[in-house]
Order: sequence, then structure tokens, then C-alpha cells
Amino acid sequence: MLAEFFYPYDRGGSEWSTFFLSQSLIKKNHKVRILTPNYGTKSAEVWQKIPIKRFTIGKKLQFATESVSPFWHTNLYWFIKSLWAVYRQVALFHPDIIHVQGKYFLPAAIIVSKITGIPTVYTARDYMVICNLGFCLWKTSHRCHLPQYLSSDIPLYYKQYVGRVSLAKKVFLFIAQIRARFITRILYFWAQLADEIICVSHSQRGIFSANGFKKVLVIYNSVKFPRQRKTSKKSLCIYVGRLTPGKGVHLVLPSFVSAFPKGPMKLCIIGEGFLKDTLEQQVSHFSLKKRVKIISHLPHDQVMNLYSQAKMAIFPSLWPEPFGRGAMEAISMGTPTITSNKGGLPEIVNHKYGISVTPTVPKLASALRTIYQHSQKITTSITKDKEHLRFKFYSQPTQQYLQLYQKVLHEK
Repeated sequence: MLAEFFYPYDRGGSEWSTFFLSQSLIKKNHKVRILTPNYGTKSAEVWQKIPIKRFTIGKKLQFATESVSPFWHTNLYWFIKSLWAVYRQVALFHPDIIHVQGKYFLPAAIIVSKITGIPTVYTARDYMVICNLGFCLWKTSHRCHLPQYLSSDIPLYYKQYVGRVSLAKKVFLFIAQIRARFITRILYFWAQLADEIICVSHSQRGIFSANGFKKVLVIYNSVKFPRQRKTSKKSLCIYVGRLTPGKGVHLVLPSFVSAFPKGPMKLCIIGEGFLKDTLEQQVSHFSLKKRVKIISHLPHDQVMNLYSQAKMAIFPSLWPEPFGRGAMEAISMGTPTITSNKGGLPEIVNHKYGISVTPTVPKLASALRTIYQHSQKITTSITKDKEHLRFKFYSQPTQQYLQLYQKVLHEK
């Protein structure tokens, strides 16, 4: 498996999805190896029974969650290093399948696949191979054409993700986005050559199919369902994710205040991103310092523990989430969940384990109040369906991948 980030750089859902799939395959007596860049740790180790090989790319991180520019995975040096690293691992261990978990490995994986005849499977966890900014996909399934990209997407990027900067900075960012657009078209080309492409929700598959991808299957991300200890739910609402506009995190505090202007309910926001200052300003504006806590990063097991204690979780994404791992993890801990109606999130909530609504403050506030009133009923429903959920989001994905591996091996 090829991943741009993996332990100890557990930056988000992709890394944990890769981990749980690897773990479940190993439990079924299959061998899995992870190849990933080395950002400043051991070049090789075995973690949780998973052998990990790391190769240097010229980038070291001071701490695991430090941001990394896409440049480090899209330059000529990366291409040469990743190609050589993939080829060496294939030559040493003769795998049956090359499974691309990170899009930037696509060129190296496909070239090695063509040389060796080993089939390549690509799990798409975002839309980078379609559009690098992706604002066009917030409203339609089709990627934007260059005129729209220049006149709409880039200005929206400046507005939502950049703010006021100097002219020189704007010119630099403009050049970077033109370059990123070019990189996207390269990745699109290589993705089309994969033996199979897997999307992690039906919604995501719809977008991929609308943009010219033919061989697209849906296999949900693997989510572990830990054994729950019987704990009483606290008056706590939790948000976990990046602090960016696409995640809709700026809607969380206004919705929370509208739903619970007073009372015992508290809010915990866990994540990193440039909207952190905005959130802290909102906390001050609404006088919520005693009721709201913002935490930059927590280990995965501590996040899961907080999910188990929370009365509800909220994920108000504005972009079409390919899956929505945070929402699924909250549900796995018996916690009712409020999500937007974007992307794969409604497939997870399923009108049964929470509520999916249009991501606006009034709609989200109403959903928060409804969940508060019916929290125990929904938690009971989740508990009742626990085995079904465990099968659908843990056991079944492993079975589907094994069937897929056998299929592409037979076709080769």
C-alpha cells in the first residue's frame, strides 16, 4: 500500500482508513506492507504488525501534524524518488497487488505496474484527480473548465482561504494554482490507467463517473467498532476535523449558540487550520469561554473516547465529503450525529443515526435541538444496529477488497 502519510503522521481519516484496512487484511492472514515518505523518523519499522518502509523526499516535520505543501509530492524529485522506492519494494517483495492509497503515488505505481505486470488498485479519497480546488464540485458533478477556474474558483480560493495579502503574494498563489491545475490533469491521466478505481461512497462515485472514469467501484472506508464501555453521555457536542471553510466549521459556533443560548450543553472543537483565530473570535463574541473548548490535536484513541462521552457530534461540511470518517467514528461510539447533506455524509447517517441537513445556521441549529431531544432514542438505535454497522463498515469492506484483488489478478 502506498500512502503519502502514515504512522506516526496520522493527520486525518485517510491514514486511519489505510491502517484499519491493513489491520483487517493481516488478521485474515494476508501480508501487507506500507510504503510512505519519511518526514524525520525511522526508515523502517513494524507497527501494529504492519511493516512500514519510508523513503526520504527532502522534507522533515518538527511535529506530526505540521502542514505539508503539495509541492513536496508533485515535483520532479518526488517523481524520481517515489518511482525508485516503489520499484525497489516490488523487486524485493514481489507483491500481488499495488494498492495506491495516496493520489500522488499514481505515476510511480502505474509505471511500475506496466513494467512488472502487477495490477494497480487506486482508492480515491478526495477529488484531486478531477479538480485541485474543487469549488466547482460543491454545486455540480462536473469539473470546471479553465475559464470558470480562472474567473470563479481562483477568486473564491482567495476569498475563503487566503484573505488580504500583497499583490506579490497573490501573483505567487495564482502561479501555484495554475501549476496545480496542470498537476491535476497529469494525475487524471495516470488514474485512468489503474486497473480498478475505488470510491468510498456512492456520492463520490457519481462525481467520478460524471468526469469520465469508467471502472469505478464503491467500497466504504474501514472503521473499527471498539467495544464500548457503558458510559453516561455528557452534555457535550463535539466537532472533529480541519478548521477550514470547506468543512463548514465556521457554522458550528453560531449554530450551537442558536440551539443552546444557555444551559448545560458544552462544545468541543478538535482540529487545526487557519480558521482557528476566527473561531476564537467567535468564542469571545458570544461569551462562550466557559462552554467552548478548542483543541488543536488529540491522539486518535482520545478522540474516540470523547466521541463515546458526547451527546452529539456535528459535521457541517460545505464540500461534497467523499466519505466522512469523523461522522462514522462518532456513530461507532454510539453518538448521534448531525451532518450536512453533502457528499457521502447522508449515506452514513442514513436518516437513522442522526440528521443530515442543508449546511446553514438555522437548519443546523434546528437539527442540534432535535438531536438533543431524541438523543437517547438514536443512541439506542445505534446500539441495536451495532453488528450490522460493524459488518457494513469493517468486515464487508475487507471482503470486497479481497474479492477485487482476486478479480484484477484473474484479469491480468
